[in-house]
Amino acid sequence: MLIAAANAANWDAISAITNIVLSVFTLSALLLTLITVRVTSFPKGKLMLQNSEKSSGVFKMKFVNNRNVPITIIHRGFYLKQENGRKPVLVGKSKITKLEWTDVDYFESDENTINNKLIELGYPLGKKIEIVGFFMTSSNKKYIIKICHRISEKTDGKITLNLNKQWITKELKVDTKE
Repeated sequence: MLIAAANAANWDAISAITNIVLSVFTLSALLLTLITVRVTSFPKGKLMLQNSEKSSGVFKMKFVNNRNVPITIIHRGFYLKQENGRKPVLVGKSKITKLEWTDVDYFESDENTINNKLIELGYPLGKKIEIVGFFMTSSNKKYIIKICHRISEKTDGKITLNLNKQWITKELKVDTKE
């Protein structure tokens, strides 16, 4: 009789320990599920510079929605971050675009337009500055990419040549015949 009572007490202890371990595993699984749901319910996007070489003269940005939560883009463009805290927009476009999962939105501007704006703001030719490309969502979240840019000469669609100290200006013409 004494042996049977000792065995029953051992099994009760083992049963209690097992119940505690199973409770901890159940709570950890529940916690992991809640964290996963919370993280995946927030929107997440990625902003990239389409072509990193500026030889083409075009700054092209690409924005991709990386989560299964729609993102509404309300503004896109390039701005200049200054020392005094002001952020004048160089080139921008306000257009509402709703991006679903893996949808892509583009924005581009040619280098001449950006250079002309910078010259109008009083920046000298040849100065290196940091331009910030951005996409702004309806929840006022900004996705940004920084671009280091050197201000080149203002062209406005014309080529200026210096031959024997005489300046000659020619209009650029595009031939579309193949």
